Amino acid sequence: MRWSRLTNSVMDLADPAKIRAATTYNAAADHYDAGFWDRYGRRTVARLNLSRGVRGLDVACGSGASALPAAEAAGSDWQVIAVDLAENMLQRARAKASARGLSNIEFRLGDMTTLGYPDRHFDAAFNPWDRITEPEAVAQLFQAAGVSTVDVAAESGRQGLSRPQDWWTIVLGSGLRWTVEQLGPEAAERVKRDNLTWARENAVDAVETNVIYAVATKSAIGGVPMLSGSCLCGDIQYEVAGELGPMGHCHCRTCRKAHAAAFATTAHVNRSYFRWSRGEDLLASFESTPGKRRFFCPRCGSHLIAAWDDAAVVIVRVGSLDSDPGTRPVAHVWTSQKAPWHEITDALPQFPASFPGAAGPTKGQGA
Repeated sequence: MRWSRLTNSVMDLADPAKIRAATTYNAAADHYDAGFWDRYGRRTVARLNLSRGVRGLDVACGSGASALPAAEAAGSDWQVIAVDLAENMLQRARAKASARGLSNIEFRLGDMTTLGYPDRHFDAAFNPWDRITEPEAVAQLFQAAGVSTVDVAAESGRQGLSRPQDWWTIVLGSGLRWTVEQLGPEAAERVKRDNLTWARENAVDAVETNVIYAVATKSAIGGVPMLSGSCLCGDIQYEVAGELGPMGHCHCRTCRKAHAAAFATTAHVNRSYFRWSRGEDLLASFESTPGKRRFFCPRCGSHLIAAWDDAAVVIVRVGSLDSDPGTRPVAHVWTSQKAPWHEITDALPQFPASFPGAAGPTKGQGA
């Protein structure tokens, strides 16, 4: 899946708070990059340990402090979507992306609450927030959303001021811009003068820029841990967001041939819980049985899943999982086609065909 040129969406704001935010940061854009956002944006992305090939979403992206390094980490084949209410911010961000030669990032004018993407469309999402000042409050915010495991870390920082005027530049490039704009020219100039006088008299040469980072992983459906899998070369990756069905060792002739092994360990999973997270456009497939295709990587040969046309499940090749599914094989199936040179020595139940009551093939066709 490749993404095309930078585009812009139409946005119709009616919420007064969002109109205020858009107005504030459109005005602040001319001074926004004078501060510390880029430094902390890069550190935010570094904490996510993004692998190449991810799909990322950055909301309230500003001029790209987090989105741009995320696009660099994601690699050219996949995309980062960055959304903000302020078009002036987005113009600056697009210029930076162009200067860096990044074609895999799209800056959109939009409201983060109405983006229209399905659940779990992105591999990573990041969002700056400036109204929470204590790590405990950040943890409570995630817990209230049902996320029990979150890594919260506070980091103290300082932004040096080469002159008192630098402080006012930071003010104008932040959310305080709204307050300054509402004062009117005369009152704003008086506040500026008083601020700079105080800074000079007290020899202020830096301001605190303390940051709280929080990294959390969204659990899969029903609280089941998210599973990930990949081929041998890593070009193709997938995720399973729901519980696997019973796991079994399939001895059918087609599985033995496809895997060049005595058997293949497989498990069904609801199709809606499965998604390709990287390299779907690279997949190759083979119709081993009419109506059933086996999907594999054409570069390294790894078999990843099989699927019957229009079936509600896909059949995961458990050996391609990168994480422990938490379950273990419960039976041997299609033992009627077992390799004559292989002996089953464990105590698991054996079935000459499929699991009793299983939907799907009934003769000469396995998992």
